[in-house]
Amino acid sequence: MKRFDIAGASVIITGAGSGIGRELANILCARGARVALLGRRREALEATAAGLPSGAVTIIVATDVTDYDSCLKARDAVMASFGRIDALFNNAGISMRGAFGDTAPQVLRQLVDGDLLGPMLMTRACIHDIVSVQGIVCFVSSLAGLYGLPLVSAYSASKMGLSGLAQSLRTEYAGRGASFSVVHIGLVDNDPDKRVLAADGSLVPLARPAHATRKQAAEFILEAALRRTQTAYHTAAGKAMAVAVRFAPGIVGALSAFSQRRMKDLYQ
Repeated sequence: MKRFDIAGASVIITGAGSGIGRELANILCARGARVALLGRRREALEATAAGLPSGAVTIIVATDVTDYDSCLKARDAVMASFGRIDALFNNAGISMRGAFGDTAPQVLRQLVDGDLLGPMLMTRACIHDIVSVQGIVCFVSSLAGLYGLPLVSAYSASKMGLSGLAQSLRTEYAGRGASFSVVHIGLVDNDPDKRVLAADGSLVPLARPAHATRKQAAEFILEAALRRTQTAYHTAAGKAMAVAVRFAPGIVGALSAFSQRRMKDLYQ
């Protein structure tokens, strides 16, 4: 499939108010794309917009991707401003930590809503526009979406669901020129104020090492999407994990069980 030309394209980024989403916006604007910044907090989106390259063409749309009406309003706003939607980066999401048996039911629902239903609804709102221009949809997943890791059960399950969704979409829209990428991101540095959900639903700081920067992750995501790669694995550790999950899942399971205490801090 032909590489996607991002210059002049109309692009939606969810979760654009911080982290990888903010870095994606910077890179895309620098390459000449018109970018719609979506997120729940307008002030965070405005901070992203303020740091973009001079001359960047952007709009800000406060959006809750777990609400379909909000997704439709965002789609309409982008169409009104740019006239088309060429690419969608489903980057918004939330993470967690905690044993499954201790995790409050509302936390499980919040994870599934934010990490699986949200991308599903946003893609549904834009699917006809994107397919009509042979565009791209990119789902930002995680290494936790390769294998069900302990202490992040709902997160792993939701991220795995993105792969199933992308597979279905590739089949349904086969031969029509659109592409659906899933990018499994490894451990990256985080915004200092990033918080994740604890088992009881409270927000707690995230402490873990990083194998790459947010900018490096954003560059990797963009390149995979532009090449219309179906599935991509970020970092050397991610590539190794993908091979192990495919050919030696028992080993991955044994290592996960052995390192469960450490993974409480690493995979949030």
